[in-house]
Amino acid sequence: MKLVLNPSYYQLRNFVQKLPISFPTLGDCIYKARNELRKFSYEGQWYVVKNYKVPLFINRIAYTFFRPSKASRAYEYALRLRSMGIETPAPVAYIELKSGGLLQHSFFVSENCSYPRMMREFEEGGIAGQADGGVENVRADADALPSVKLPAALLGLDGQLAAEDINQFQRVMPVHRDVAARDF
Repeated sequence: MKLVLNPSYYQLRNFVQKLPISFPTLGDCIYKARNELRKFSYEGQWYVVKNYKVPLFINRIAYTFFRPSKASRAYEYALRLRSMGIETPAPVAYIELKSGGLLQHSFFVSENCSYPRMMREFEEGGIAGQADGGVENVRADADALPSVKLPAALLGLDGQLAAEDINQFQRVMPVHRDVAARDF
């Protein structure tokens, strides 16, 4: 097991080390599709843990030998965004587990944030899963979103950055999304 722990969170070492075993049964599931996010309480503080799906065999090779895992990138990108003054949940740790010498499972741990909405809720003009689209309930939140995509050059990122790919721009848009999906 490879464990990278943010030095500011050394006191969480025992909690983080047990996550590969405790993840499936503890915590509150807050999102489950290709990957799963669970919210955990530990010593009075809330944390979000993302369990990345087991990669395809070819990707297991790539993530073992040629490129950082998604968990590693999420951790490093969160550190980089914060160093640039962009508010995003504080990265706590990431874990990589191997089987047969290849990456099998990976986890990313961050502080929980209390942003009011996830960007996915605004897909297709409404809030996913609500019969009326939830438009009236979130008009104020939607008004806070920028009307155009932000050029990635503003952040030194490769390609164009969609609003859903940024956790939160300070005082600009309240969204919560994992940052591993983009290259810096």
